[in-house]
Amino acid sequence: LQGAIAGYVSVNRDLTARKQDEAALARLVEDLETERRRLEEANQALRESEQKSRRLIDSNLIGVLYGRGGQIIEANDAFLRMTGYTRADLLGGRIHWREMTPPNYLPVDEQHSREAVTRGESVPYEKEFIHKDGGRVPVMIGYAMLPGQAGDYVCFVIDISERKQAEKALQESENALRISEERFRLAEQAVPGMVYDLDLAANASTHSEGMQRLVGVK
Repeated sequence: LQGAIAGYVSVNRDLTARKQDEAALARLVEDLETERRRLEEANQALRESEQKSRRLIDSNLIGVLYGRGGQIIEANDAFLRMTGYTRADLLGGRIHWREMTPPNYLPVDEQHSREAVTRGESVPYEKEFIHKDGGRVPVMIGYAMLPGQAGDYVCFVIDISERKQAEKALQESENALRISEERFRLAEQAVPGMVYDLDLAANASTHSEGMQRLVGVK
């Protein structure tokens, strides 16, 4: 019949898999965006950390060096000044940790090196470096392992020469005082009566009891 439907053809498609794929793709895009933001924040934090580290290094308030194994590959001016080396020595690869460490400090270094490998950092400790002119430089150091190539580390170095000199002067003063007191005690025992001891270096004097009773000094 004209205008009548003689039949029809129906085509059905199951879109479930497509919807699942679209949802999975959307989750993947969201995860990628989250990771991008995380990496961006981490890179920003790293840049800020590097800027702070660079300011500390460039301030030359303390010595800072970067090492790879026994080779010192970077150092600031403060470290070079305290050890007597030049930047040309550094760039020429002529500064080596073991070579500038007195033999008696090598076991101490090895102990703290093992600690740093295990814990990621070492506790600060005292040692000496051999100055380029052959002298000794007492220092306090601490270092931490760096991510990336195995054996890379950053080390902070503080020159404690003045503190050691002050400690030595104090020890010498205390020793001199003990010697003076012992000398006076022996003199008083050997010569009963009046004993007067004048220490010109210390600008101090000591009197026996007999001297005090006689002339009234204290």
